[in-house]
Amino acid sequence: MDPRISRALDIKTDEETITITVSTYKVLVQHSAELVALHEFGVDNWGGYGDAMRSLDGEDEN
Repeated sequence: MDPRISRALDIKTDEETITITVSTYKVLVQHSAELVALHEFGVDNWGGYGDAMRSLDGEDEN
């Protein structure tokens, strides 16, 4: 997992488990629902979609 995301969401990990707070869980559920809605309405056809996905992999957007 991207360390920036782990820090922002206060996620603790070890080899076998991930521990999050209830508030973090709620944020993740909401973000997941938003992502599903965006995909259902064609966000993957957006001009910047590929750049955004590459940025998740740590690649330079330019």
